[in-house]
Amino acid sequence: MKVTNVKSKELDLTEEEAFALLGLCITSPEKLDATAEQAMRKLASYCKSRVRLSADRNHHISGSDHIL
Repeated sequence: MKVTNVKSKELDLTEEEAFALLGLCITSPEKLDATAEQAMRKLASYCKSRVRLSADRNHHISGSDHIL
């Protein structure tokens, strides 16, 4: 996962790190500010797309009509 901001600095996370960070955001007892909320939504969108991609690959490999 590569994320760039307006200043062209990059953040490089592995898929495992992205899911771990999302888990921390979701379970945090702290209220998220607007910036953290926006970042969490972007991270959630990324993680959701990775889960879909993985499910699609498994579907094509197995030939199954059912995606879990």
